Amino acid sequence: MQLQPGDIYEKLEFDKIISLMETSCYGEKGREAVNAIKPLTDLTTITRLLLEVDEYKRTLEKRDHFPIGAYQEVSEELRMLEIEGFVLPEEGLQKLNILLLFVRDMFKFFNPERKEVYEVLYNIVRPVHFNEELLQAIEKVIDEDG
Repeated sequence: MQLQPGDIYEKLEFDKIISLMETSCYGEKGREAVNAIKPLTDLTTITRLLLEVDEYKRTLEKRDHFPIGAYQEVSEELRMLEIEGFVLPEEGLQKLNILLLFVRDMFKFFNPERKEVYEVLYNIVRPVHFNEELLQAIEKVIDEDG
């Protein structure tokens, strides 16, 4: 049995909130994720997400710059690298380099003190594997400006 009207999300202007959030996304994957957002009802999930937002908000309030910024999508480059003998063009290496620099800076951000202060954010980043040697190899042949 449905207790809420079928058009409640439009009446609450949920679509406008999604549209505003979409303009703040740095990449296409982020925009896709925002467009897939549906209102939540699970209290545990809502609480976890609010903690994530609260911690990120604290980084802004404390001017404790969390290293995140605009990036270009690299899924096509990663797919092409699965082909044996494929060599990425300069633009593809540049995109990977910029993304790897972001990841490196995120890991540097989480010094021992910040790991405690921003525990929820650190738990998001922690499972990501970062390969410093790959970054160094790319930087031997290309820099951020190409």
